[in-house]
Amino acid sequence: MNNKPLLGPDGKPINETGSENNLPIEIQNLVEIRVNTALDAARDNLRQEVANAKEKLREEIIGGKRVSITRYILLAIANAIVAVLLWIYAPPQIKEWTKQFVADNMNKPTLDAAARDVVTNRMDNFVSEKLIPLREEINSLQSSVDAAQEKTKKLQDEQKLMALLNRGEVFDRDAIQELQTVAQGTNETAPLAQAMFIKVQRTLVVDKAAPSFVSLGEKSGDFQYGGPFTSDELADYLKSTVSPNLDGVVNLIGDPKQTLFVSKLVELAHSSKDLWTVNRIANALNKIAGVSFYPWDLQPLDQWWIQNKMNYTNWPYDQYANADAAFRATHFEEALTNFEAVLTIDPNADKSRALAVGCAIEIGNMPKAQQLNTNYSLPGERWQRWANGKMMLATNGIQQGTEEFVSIAKKYQTFPAIAGIAPGNNILRQIDWDLYSKLMQKTNNAASTKNIDKYPLK
Repeated sequence: MNNKPLLGPDGKPINETGSENNLPIEIQNLVEIRVNTALDAARDNLRQEVANAKEKLREEIIGGKRVSITRYILLAIANAIVAVLLWIYAPPQIKEWTKQFVADNMNKPTLDAAARDVVTNRMDNFVSEKLIPLREEINSLQSSVDAAQEKTKKLQDEQKLMALLNRGEVFDRDAIQELQTVAQGTNETAPLAQAMFIKVQRTLVVDKAAPSFVSLGEKSGDFQYGGPFTSDELADYLKSTVSPNLDGVVNLIGDPKQTLFVSKLVELAHSSKDLWTVNRIANALNKIAGVSFYPWDLQPLDQWWIQNKMNYTNWPYDQYANADAAFRATHFEEALTNFEAVLTIDPNADKSRALAVGCAIEIGNMPKAQQLNTNYSLPGERWQRWANGKMMLATNGIQQGTEEFVSIAKKYQTFPAIAGIAPGNNILRQIDWDLYSKLMQKTNNAASTKNIDKYPLK
């Protein structure tokens, strides 16, 4: 195709209004295709007109009409010239006109206006016909989902409340605190939570005014020992908040005003999950130290403890644990040192005193054993008698010592399992176990011949 420039009246090429590169390549290709198609159609039309003219002329000649040869020749030449001009100059000109049209009508403002027209006018119909019904359907479904979730939440709240009420019946501390929170709400579960919280409060207040005394007891088979207990035995029972004897030992501590346990009682008041036990602790602390508080509100206790904790020494749990571990391992010298440390803080720890006597005998320090074997807080009770029996065995009073341990086992029938009175216990190896067995056969004490778990056999 000839791409010569189109000349103006002054003989100079007419300037193009824009560059091809200003249009996207896709639009240029589309325009070029349309122009080529139009040119092909124009050429076909021109050929058809020339053919028609020839046919008409032939018919006129055949029909006897007079036709000027010169006119025919001139007409043919003119048609040829027009055809040549169209062939040469039409494509560039048409292309130029097309570019100008695109530049005028396909610019960004025009496209933006067309886009706005689509969005503002035609989109309304689309939204009305498609999106609005869909949105209404979604809103309806969402309402159904919200209603289902609300019912589920209500059911869950009711189930949670029932669980809290059941736990509240057994004075579960965490449950009571949650019920107190629920009771402060405005939903329909609040009154039930409030009723249970008030019921627990009233029960604890009544019990605090006239406490139902729970006693501490040791059991072995059908036998039970109800005391008296040494301070270190009470300390053993206080070590765990899950001890079944915790309420009983707290009651015992409150009566003799054992101030060495105040620190432990404050600790248990915070760690125990049972409000009934905390109520017992509150009663004991009131007797020992004069502090008053209710188990569902420990703030008064905390304020009092901040101001007074320096006035109270804690019972020697660490020294006792070290002594117990060394005694189990038959490290008697180390055990003696730690038992004496316990007695320095708590001279009433009769169990520690008796075991210290045994340790002193085992390391051959009889003067120390005789010095320690005095000043028992519970004279004539089982731990002093245990130490006396050990002294008899150490001074070759084998039969006398064996009979003493039989007497102890018969009177305190839970004691052999606690004190290690059984064959195989290293510290009681001097006992005549054949004699012991014969003497014990007269009793039904099943616990007397069992291996102990308190102190492993060596």
